[in-house]
Amino acid sequence: MAEEAERARIEEERRLEEERRLEEERLAEQRRLEEERLEQQRLEQQRQAELAEQRRQQEAAAAAAAKERQATLARRQRIKGELEQKYKQSIRKAVSRKFRPPAGLRPGASCTVRAQLVFPNEVVDVQVERCSGGGAAMARAVEKAVLAAQPFPVPPHKAVFQRVLIFEFNPQ
Repeated sequence: MAEEAERARIEEERRLEEERRLEEERLAEQRRLEEERLEQQRLEQQRQAELAEQRRQQEAAAAAAAKERQATLARRQRIKGELEQKYKQSIRKAVSRKFRPPAGLRPGASCTVRAQLVFPNEVVDVQVERCSGGGAAMARAVEKAVLAAQPFPVPPHKAVFQRVLIFEFNPQ
């Protein structure tokens, strides 16, 4: 009986030891799975952060490129505007050389001229839209001067050419 009790006690200790070992393995497996889950979360967060950084860099690059395009466009427009002003000034000078002022021209007289052009410098039609300080005689004199000033100076660049050119003419 003592032997059987001893065997039962040893068997019970083995069973308890086996349960404890299984419980430790289960806990170790849970810890391993939890660590894997946390590692996966960390990796996913890292990937998301990298993607966000890439997007931020792409957006910054796109914004910089857009800003550069805008600056280039503004620079081109400024240069084109300057060239247009020089071109119109050269036309005003050419018209001024051919202009014969009518009698009774008042100081400060000016006219708005609309000229239809064929590239690069031929006038096909001219209209004096508004004249101040000289009346109809001034308008006729300006129209004659515009037609006599042909061929107009060649535009400094094709982009400056305007099929309908409107400019202010002041005979002074």
